[in-house]
Amino acid sequence: MVVRVLKRSPLTAEEQAIVAQQEGGLFQGLTSWFSTQQQQHQQQQHQQQQQQQQQQQQQQQQQQQQQQQQQQQQEERGGGQQQEGAGRQPRGEGQQTVGAA
Repeated sequence: MVVRVLKRSPLTAEEQAIVAQQEGGLFQGLTSWFSTQQQQHQQQQHQQQQQQQQQQQQQQQQQQQQQQQQQQQQEERGGGQQQEGAGRQPRGEGQQTVGAA
């Protein structure tokens, strides 16, 4: 078996410039891909937080409806009872959404 060894001449300045340009383009492509991945991830997190807030708002509305029903029942009975716990603070109002870039 005969093995030929090809001698490679060093790159000319022109060829070196082309290689550098190609490497730069590859690097830019990768960084832009990573940044889009990161943005998508942040958007997903933001959507999840919004869904959680909507659920909490629904829970608050249900609590308010229950309180109103209790008040109506008490008024129908003619009782002079005052409802305790009406000063409850609704949950999750101080939430801040994070990182909407």
